[in-house]
Amino acid sequence: MSLQTIIDSAVNIEINRSKLIAQSVSRSGRLLTASRNWANPFRFTVTPKPIWTWSEYRDEIQTVMDNDRYAEDSFYISNTSGLLWMTEYRGQLDAGSDTLANYTVSTFSGTTLTLTTAGSPTVGNYIVRKGDWIRPTDHRYAYMVSADVVVPSPVSPVSITVHRGYIDQGGYTVAGKTIKLADTAARFYVQVTSLPKVRFLYNGLVEFTGDFELIEVIL
Repeated sequence: MSLQTIIDSAVNIEINRSKLIAQSVSRSGRLLTASRNWANPFRFTVTPKPIWTWSEYRDEIQTVMDNDRYAEDSFYISNTSGLLWMTEYRGQLDAGSDTLANYTVSTFSGTTLTLTTAGSPTVGNYIVRKGDWIRPTDHRYAYMVSADVVVPSPVSPVSITVHRGYIDQGGYTVAGKTIKLADTAARFYVQVTSLPKVRFLYNGLVEFTGDFELIEVIL
């Protein structure tokens, strides 16, 4: 969990989830735009806290440096680190433990997640709000909600639009899964693309010489 420690104590975290897009201008002056990557991986720039105590964090730092830019690591944007405000669920159907109540997944195709009613939710309550983080239970990838969705009248299956298309993972069955919310949804498997050096200071103190740049690993 060494990378998690760096995330938890970061000075700032920049999240880039913009689509990978190619643009060109035709001879007639028209702007041509095409999206080149359906998976749309999350990219992160993390500014670590300025000073670390070597005796306390030596094992953590050593793990990060050993992983280098090769080994996969993972982290949550976690409530335990005071970052809940970044991932807070604004809907009204939290069943506890950051799990969506009254609905399970029926299908997930393209950017549309279809849910089947599994209880008696209150009509008009928000199932999800735009910007909420969701993830089918045991699924590897997180998604962000693109539009508010309320419990319809009469209560029936609903569809949720998310910011990127469903990313398949071999052997995973999405039908019947519950939905994880908030910080339990905002989990990422990443590799480091830019790794700062460790600078040893004085009196047992160290610092990183720059930012960490991370990219989500899409299998």
